[in-house]
Amino acid sequence: MKSWLDKGRPFSLIALDTMANCAKGNRPDLVEQLSPKILRTDKNEVEKILNDYQQKDRVPRVKMKVSKILANKQEIFE
Repeated sequence: MKSWLDKGRPFSLIALDTMANCAKGNRPDLVEQLSPKILRTDKNEVEKILNDYQQKDRVPRVKMKVSKILANKQEIFE
């Protein structure tokens, strides 16, 4: 996750979309059935990494995705 965020666009947007799509809700049927999680992640670092990236890329799409990811952090990361 962090390495793709560090690479910047388009990789960072792909990383954000992937993380956000792991949250329950409006995800595609196949993703809903598989209920994916992002493994081997230090949950304590997630918020800092995402907030740091959001400071670099301040567009509404990034703010929305970061907010969704942080709100669903326990569900997304394992």
